[in-house]
Amino acid sequence: MIVGEDDDKDTIPRNSRIFKRVLNEMTYVLNDEGFDVFDETAVTLGKYVQGRIRRNDAEIIRIAKNQTKPPIDVIVVMKIFANLRRYDSHTQIIARVEGRLLRVQSGQVIGGFEASGPSNWTTSHPKCNRQCLLEEVGKKSKDLARTVSDVLSMKLKDEVSSTETSSQSSSLT
Repeated sequence: MIVGEDDDKDTIPRNSRIFKRVLNEMTYVLNDEGFDVFDETAVTLGKYVQGRIRRNDAEIIRIAKNQTKPPIDVIVVMKIFANLRRYDSHTQIIARVEGRLLRVQSGQVIGGFEASGPSNWTTSHPKCNRQCLLEEVGKKSKDLARTVSDVLSMKLKDEVSSTETSSQSSSLT
């Protein structure tokens, strides 16, 4: 299950279209790599208040731990940051997507990664506002999400592989 941690006021909230683009891209990448990714809303419907934003780690982990049908083994916790730096002739855009893998029941961190937009990412609008930021970051958010997802997918595959190897060797002893 992929969840958004947006407790930090500098993060893009879960109800943003940027968040939804990143979530969708991460879901597609992990599904394409053979992982079962469950939609948080679909599996928690009727159990939790839907549409909450500004959730912290404790709330997210509690939701995942209490999810039994289907049971959630690992969560991808993601955060999205986007900011503007205005100059006379242009506006610089600063954005990054962070993701980390967490075993739900044990709390073990499997791995993490972050991807940032290019350092020369600018728009020719010197007065780029929040709407402009959402549009500009939205254009590249899928690329950032894909980069983070590809790395997390490799880390998750390594974890699954090492767990299977460990299980096989312990069943032989």
